[in-house]
Amino acid sequence: MGVYLKEYKNGTFTRNISLDYGFSSSNSTKSVTVSSAGKYFYEYWHEHCTPDIISPDDWEDKVTSCPASRFNRVKLGTHTVNVIFQPAAPSSINYGTFDSDGAYKVSWSSSTGAGRYELYRRVNSGSWSRVYNGSGASFNESGRSSGNYQYRVRACNTAKNLCGAYKNGGTIKVELTPSTPTSITVPSYTSSSSVNISWAASSGATRYELQQRKDNGSWSGVYSGSSTSTTIASLSHGSIYRFRVRACNTTCSGYRESQNIEVYFRPGVPTPKLNTTTSLDGKYIVSWNTKQFATSYQLADGSGSTLYNGSGLSKSFSGVSNGSYSYKVRACNAKGTCANYSSLVTVKVDRAVGVPVASASPTNSWDGKVKLSWSEVKKGGLTVEYQVVDSANKQLYRGTARSYQLSNLQDGRHCYRVRALTSTDQSNYSPEACATVALLKPPVAPSYITVPSSTGEAYTVSWPSADKADSYLLQQRMNNGSWKAVYNGAGNSYKYNASPLVFGTHDYRVQAANKAGSSDFSNTFTVTMELDPTVQIRKQLYYNEADQVPAAQENPAQGIFSQDRAAFRYLDLMYIVDTNTNMVINPYASGEATVEFSSLYDTAERNRATDVEAFIFEQLTHHPSNENLQRFTLDVYYDRAVAEMILANEALDNARISRLRNEAVEVEVGHIETAHQLLKDALEQYNSLLIYAPEFLAQWGPSRGQISPRYYDPNDLAQKDVTPAELLFTGYKDVTMLYQLMSKLASTKVQQARLAVVAGQTNTTLLAQMVDELITLRSELITKEQSLRAIFPDTDFTQVQGFSGLSEAVYAWQTHLSDLENSVSWLTGETNILGLPEDSVLLVQNYKINGNNVFDSFNALSDYIRQDTGPIARARNSLSSAKISYESYRHSADKLATEYTDRHQELGNWLYSLLGVSFPDGCFSADCVIISDSAQKGSEISLQANNIDLAQIAMDRNLQRMEDLLSAIEIEIERRAEEEGIVDGMSKIILDYGSKQASITQQIAKIRKKAEQSRKRSSLFGGVARAVTSGSWLAFAQTLAQTAESVAIHNRNIKTIKETGKLEAESVRVAAEERAALNDSTNKLLDVESKSRVRTMWLEANTISLDIAQAEAALEQEVERLSGMLGQAQRIVNQMFVANSNLSERYFADPIHASRLTTDMIRAERDFENAQRWLFYTANALEYKWQEPFVSERLEINKGKLFRLRNAEELSDFLGAMIDFDQKRNFSDVILATDTFSLKDDVFGYVDLLWGVEQTYPHPDPEKQDGPRLSPQEAFQEKLRLLRVNAGAEEWISVVFSTVKELPGSNFFRGPLVANNGDLSCLAYDGDYLDKIETISLNVPLIYNVSGQTETRALLTYGGISFMRNKTPGTLLENEDGVGVDGEFITHAPIFWNFNTEGVFDPRTSHRVPMTANLDTFNSGAGSNTTTTSAFKERSVAATGWRLSIQLKDNFGPMVEIDAIKDVEMIFNHRFKTRDKAGATCSGDNGGGPILLLREPVVH
Repeated sequence: MGVYLKEYKNGTFTRNISLDYGFSSSNSTKSVTVSSAGKYFYEYWHEHCTPDIISPDDWEDKVTSCPASRFNRVKLGTHTVNVIFQPAAPSSINYGTFDSDGAYKVSWSSSTGAGRYELYRRVNSGSWSRVYNGSGASFNESGRSSGNYQYRVRACNTAKNLCGAYKNGGTIKVELTPSTPTSITVPSYTSSSSVNISWAASSGATRYELQQRKDNGSWSGVYSGSSTSTTIASLSHGSIYRFRVRACNTTCSGYRESQNIEVYFRPGVPTPKLNTTTSLDGKYIVSWNTKQFATSYQLADGSGSTLYNGSGLSKSFSGVSNGSYSYKVRACNAKGTCANYSSLVTVKVDRAVGVPVASASPTNSWDGKVKLSWSEVKKGGLTVEYQVVDSANKQLYRGTARSYQLSNLQDGRHCYRVRALTSTDQSNYSPEACATVALLKPPVAPSYITVPSSTGEAYTVSWPSADKADSYLLQQRMNNGSWKAVYNGAGNSYKYNASPLVFGTHDYRVQAANKAGSSDFSNTFTVTMELDPTVQIRKQLYYNEADQVPAAQENPAQGIFSQDRAAFRYLDLMYIVDTNTNMVINPYASGEATVEFSSLYDTAERNRATDVEAFIFEQLTHHPSNENLQRFTLDVYYDRAVAEMILANEALDNARISRLRNEAVEVEVGHIETAHQLLKDALEQYNSLLIYAPEFLAQWGPSRGQISPRYYDPNDLAQKDVTPAELLFTGYKDVTMLYQLMSKLASTKVQQARLAVVAGQTNTTLLAQMVDELITLRSELITKEQSLRAIFPDTDFTQVQGFSGLSEAVYAWQTHLSDLENSVSWLTGETNILGLPEDSVLLVQNYKINGNNVFDSFNALSDYIRQDTGPIARARNSLSSAKISYESYRHSADKLATEYTDRHQELGNWLYSLLGVSFPDGCFSADCVIISDSAQKGSEISLQANNIDLAQIAMDRNLQRMEDLLSAIEIEIERRAEEEGIVDGMSKIILDYGSKQASITQQIAKIRKKAEQSRKRSSLFGGVARAVTSGSWLAFAQTLAQTAESVAIHNRNIKTIKETGKLEAESVRVAAEERAALNDSTNKLLDVESKSRVRTMWLEANTISLDIAQAEAALEQEVERLSGMLGQAQRIVNQMFVANSNLSERYFADPIHASRLTTDMIRAERDFENAQRWLFYTANALEYKWQEPFVSERLEINKGKLFRLRNAEELSDFLGAMIDFDQKRNFSDVILATDTFSLKDDVFGYVDLLWGVEQTYPHPDPEKQDGPRLSPQEAFQEKLRLLRVNAGAEEWISVVFSTVKELPGSNFFRGPLVANNGDLSCLAYDGDYLDKIETISLNVPLIYNVSGQTETRALLTYGGISFMRNKTPGTLLENEDGVGVDGEFITHAPIFWNFNTEGVFDPRTSHRVPMTANLDTFNSGAGSNTTTTSAFKERSVAATGWRLSIQLKDNFGPMVEIDAIKDVEMIFNHRFKTRDKAGATCSGDNGGGPILLLREPVVH
């Protein structure tokens, strides 16, 4: 009791303010401090005890004894205060720093409470002047002259005209662009390589920029300076130039362009030349050399007369009389500019008839043929004939020809003479030309050939000489093939030394020939070549088999093949001895490698291997049963594949290194593409073995084991094996290699798909192409594997005994094949690269900062991931360690053993979290696995399997709830139809969607059809979780690949029935049902009570339909995630089997295992992916917090860019952008409210009064509904009895319900109000959004209290789908399927993480809070702190998966009796915002009247 003030803000009570007892009308001043603006109202109250007169001095002693009957409270007065704060200065003012046209925009941030803004400007540090006074947040400047401008702004309110402090901006410089020069002067032609250019000056210009364009090419700058002229040099002959100039200061004007100028240089002086200085026939030629830049030449005689003018380079003369003649020449360009004349050249003409010179050919003839020839005689321009006579002066020929053919001459000597004749003169006869004739016949073939009968080396073939033979033709036939000429010459022998030597039978025959013809072939003589063709094969392939000669001395014809060109010399040169440690290392797989593997194996080696392959197959056509050839066929394929895989590994290492070094993603993509192409080509080559020689693989494959590479030991000066033979893999190496190739190819293709996402590939055509490639590759690999298994039909590759490494390769192949399928969903958008659904919202419980609970999940997650030990820090530290380990890594057997030990431990920890099984040190098989029940139950895969079970249970429960509600609707309507005597009552109830109507019968049938489809799909999930958890974990570990494939099959089945956009479609439909009206076409079928119940049940049934769709999607997502986890576990198990330190020497000797992938690099990749996953949850929590997409305009990023981040620093920047986004938003205009959610009224619909009429209800038990109707209280209590459950001696009631509904007369999840004009798109009120929980209290009003307790235990669970309304109302959609409202709701399927200090991530689909419910006998509605929880703070008030359990009885007896329960209430303290749009004005609506009066109450 005492004196105090009651304070109200904006009509809402805020607090009581105590006053001193001396407070009175004469001392009535009290200072009050408030923190925010508003209208404050104060009441002055006095409380006292009336019977006794108590002095103020002994009030403290007596006040407690005042009985209630004497207690009085008196209100003495009131006072109202309007509090208005001076607005703060705008936080920013924005404009540029430079402008060239005097027009720009000034803008500033808004200030809370501001009604207008004043903007001031000053020029060149002068005085300030106001340029704007208004409510906007920007001002457009124009017409500013050159100068330096500054701006400042302040915010003012309108109520009291109070202005805040100024916000000053920087300086913007205005400098106007100068005008374009008015002219530019350029000549039209020049014969020089330089020209002078000038132009008119422009006002305001500080410099000029001159550009030239050559031959209509692109413009290029040639001058920049303050002068108005310049000389341009280095012009090109024959080109056309054009120039343009512009004036500049800070900015530049437009260009002024010149006319064209042509450039043709003046040519030099040519040099004339005569073809002869003396002409005997009056004919000669004057020629001259070409000169650069010349297009024509002028020839003049000694007197200067022009004899020729043209482009040619010579002038011919004929018929010239005897005498001397002189000439000179000059060159001219295209413009007619000519050089000086050359010096003179002179020719003398002297015509005469000479004596021809005769000859006979041949001088010795074997066939009676002789040809006479004679020299040409010239006599000016006259025709010259020739006369031939024999030794008897008989004329044989006369004519102008210069030869004559004689034939049919007999043995002996024959002589002839020739003379020249003109029409007026003749010469003397020439001296005689003679020939001797001796006729010849063809020779006889040699009688024998000398060859060895057999040999294994090169050999000589020889034969005797034949009489009168000039040459011999020797033919060879290999292994009864066709005859081929191998020698044609005058010799008598031939040496066979082909490389390589062909073994088998070599047949020979010889033929003699002379000029008269050839003999017949001799008899055939045979050599048997006894030689192993693999000698030449080995020398071409292997360094240790080849000849020790330099590459330049290689001579295949002699069988010499250099070591330096051996195709597979990498097997001898890849390993070296480290002289510092005397250890064998592989420098090509070490961090300090300075050379690439391509120096040992590249195009030349690849080509040689291909040539040897072709030779082997050619030899096999002659010797198909040769076992050495068969094995060498396998060797070529295997060793070539090893080399290609080493190159691919090198490219993959480079890809990882580029990521470590933070190079552009395109660099990494390039390395991955290189690796993929290498592997693809290698597999195609190897696959040809299955096509052309599968029998070789079947015969020799099982026994073909690993062969150690070699290294040169400088201490012993010898080649040695890297690893002893007894430590190597013992069989099936070719089959193992094929599986390793297929596995590596699939893995690399998956990396390509992942990088497509990381690189932000958005081209739908390219993405679709990559999806096709993934699907096609998977199909091709399966086909190849089937072909491989067909070669070994009775062999299970996973059960091959011994040390083959085959089973591990098969398991790895199966894993990567599964990865191929899963990666398709990344590109199609079904999942992201983290395997998480895009709408996953992680809600964090029990997180503390500085000892205080944090209810906002974004705040909790952003704090968690940026801690010094958080995911981002771990990713950063791991990356640093990975860089160091890469640089220092040296690939040796000892290092590999250490690395495998570390990797085995790291992978074991990872596998333990996934499977709950332990691989102790030295354990490399399932036989030694340690199994712990608790670890298994707590493993990620076990928890995931449990999530699937829970999701399926939720699905089944929702399907049953749906059917119960639909049946209840039908029962209620038919009950009323029977009472009113109406036939087919269901068809009379119409749902009115404005433009469309439908009977409730039709709509119920649609919902039941969808529910049945969901039930069938749900059956596909049956057994998925049991497939994972059934049997022993040891058996599971041993059959992990089969289990993963089983789940993958389920997953593929599920994907075939997915419906695109199903959740969105259901959300659209539910929003329409919220606006629809329920009409009775008979006007008497549904009374007020029935109508309210049917509408309540109908809305809840539609909400559950969305719950079913969400549960189905959750099942799909959980199975997809399980499939990914199983694949990951399978990969880890395979890697653990490989990471066997006991086998390090074996793997060290297998070059395909050489990689710079260290344990630190594996850890860095894992830690980065983990940090990226946490950042994904944080981004979704941020969008959930503000109900708007996260977009950072400053960094140009959004949530989708998260998957394109590649290192910890980028993750940190992304987090910083989210925190910045969060800090720029606030809840300043949030409205707080308290609303009561009644199980009796709002869940079960048992309201007491409707429209003033008392209600009655049928019994909730269907078997008792024929009995008398019950009051609301009785119906509610009977319903509670049906919900009782027993747990030992305890008794509880447990209710599952939804809060996705509006409550009458409340602020709870208020949606839009449709105006009374039949148009669902016309809203009288838009509703609220961002409606979130602050606290929830539980209150149980009682008629009586049986236990005397004030509280009872309760469990409150939040789950299912969370509903949030969008910031703006949804829009009406109409189509052939009906009416919907798009964009009204945002739905989330949250997962909950109950944070613990160990940071163990154990997500759940619901969150349960133990609390107490207030047993309210006196209707106070108030309980203790334990009846109120803030655990659900930040969660939406509207959710479908609530479960409330209240204890009725404990071990000691009843806590509360059902007959005493009047209701069960959830008291929501919540906050929300009203939608920005404040009600639409629709057609026919004048907008008058208060909106709230148009709203009808929501009935239940």
